[in-house]
Amino acid sequence: PHTASSLAKDIKIPTQILNESLNRLIDLKLITSIPPEHGEGSLDYRYQPAVLVVSRVVSHPGGKIVTCDAGHKTLSVDCGVPHCEVLGHPELTGLQPSEEHLPLAVPDGAPLPRVGSFLYLVPRHVCPTVNNFDDALLIRRGAIEL
Repeated sequence: PHTASSLAKDIKIPTQILNESLNRLIDLKLITSIPPEHGEGSLDYRYQPAVLVVSRVVSHPGGKIVTCDAGHKTLSVDCGVPHCEVLGHPELTGLQPSEEHLPLAVPDGAPLPRVGSFLYLVPRHVCPTVNNFDDALLIRRGAIEL
């Protein structure tokens, strides 16, 4: 498990934004917070989502919509819209995906993620999501395992 501050450092986003996103995921029951271990001396809770789907922004089709390359072949759609949360971007809301693309609504006043930037998606239903892939990268104790 990561602490919120170590995960924010690893994925290069402000800790406050990550904490807001993680608290939203807890509210949605997508992740569980793990209290600090006895004697850790930190009040920083640890979080461990089961899966993150890495996606890339592929277009700004117009208005306040961005499109990423993770449609219903990537994310399970059986839980209804939104199918996922965007880690670090609580302002983005997933809309109805096509097979290969997921449009995301961006509220007024919020910046559009740039084309080519990575988004980390936390699926609402992990079982059918992981069933769509033959391979995955596992991260254990900060190291990537194949």
